[in-house]
Amino acid sequence: MIETKTFFDPIALWRQSLDRLEGQANAAATGNMENERVARALSVAMNATVGAQNVFDKGLHKFYERLDIPARSELAAVAAAVQRVEDRLAELFPQAAPQARPARTRKPEAAGQPQATAADEAVAQPAAKRTRKARTVVAADADTGSATPARAKRARRTRP
Repeated sequence: MIETKTFFDPIALWRQSLDRLEGQANAAATGNMENERVARALSVAMNATVGAQNVFDKGLHKFYERLDIPARSELAAVAAAVQRVEDRLAELFPQAAPQARPARTRKPEAAGQPQATAADEAVAQPAAKRTRKARTVVAADADTGSATPARAKRARRTRP
């Protein structure tokens, strides 16, 4: 047989230690829940938590009233009322189901339409944009008779 070496796997080690910890915690919780004192203490702690949450909610509600901001329950009531109105309107004025529109593509649909030819596509496409060519004005030097670009610039400026 061929022996395969096992490499150190930190994730497997973590999983095993977590499983052991869960097992021990469950065993301790099960054993403690049978004790009446622990159950009573948990009940008192839970009641205190619920009471604190109610006090916090009432204080927050008063704070919202002072700022004139609606509470979540008020918004939920308004949303429910709007939903009832919308449902009633839908009963009174039923609307037809919206029709599906074809996808907006440049290619024509294959079914029911003839295929476009190259001539049709050439006509359908816009003509290429014409560009303006720069005019070169060449002015002749009065003294020498030769044309220079510097004189051409001056000639452009002085033209009527």
